[in-house]
Amino acid sequence: MILCIFFITTKFRLQGTPLAHRAIGTIDGGTVRFAPSIFHTLPKVVALGNAIRNL
Repeated sequence: MILCIFFITTKFRLQGTPLAHRAIGTIDGGTVRFAPSIFHTLPKVVALGNAIRNL
C-alpha cells in the first residue's frame, strides 16, 4: 500500500454495493474512503492531502 510511506493507515474494501462498483469500474480494486471527524487535526488533514497529491 503506497500510503504506508506517508504513515497513513487505510482500510481497503468495497464501499456500498457491488453493483455501484461495477458501474464506476472499481469492482476489482475497491476504493479508499476518508471520513473526517472532530478527531482529525488540521495538520493531519493537510498531510493526507499532500500524500494524495504525491501518489
